[in-house]
Amino acid sequence: MKREFSQFIGVPYHYTNGRMTTLEEQSIPYGLNCQFLVRLIYQNFGIVLPTDMLSKEIFEDERLFMNVADPKDMRILDVVIFGREKEKDTKRLHLTVFTGEMSKTGSPLLIHASNIGKQVSVWPLE
Repeated sequence: MKREFSQFIGVPYHYTNGRMTTLEEQSIPYGLNCQFLVRLIYQNFGIVLPTDMLSKEIFEDERLFMNVADPKDMRILDVVIFGREKEKDTKRLHLTVFTGEMSKTGSPLLIHASNIGKQVSVWPLE
């Protein structure tokens, strides 16, 4: 796995909700939420995301979000958003990033920060 992803594995999960505009508002020693993890991964690849964008705004922006019918069509750095269709509560949306790798069973491997496991981890999209 690329270092741009693996350096975050095992970092504690820290729940915060809403915009995080500075590194002081949330930092790696205290943990990451899914939104901040996505921002840091993208920065590692030289891509700067707007600091004031919420998960819900990404989900609703047709320039940024599209449905992928077949997981085999995913590309590295694709953000996968989990949540109910038409979800109004941003607390219920969860962001992950496709690492560009597949599991032994052929499922895309996603990196995420979640309260399940309480740390940044990688799991297959199954």
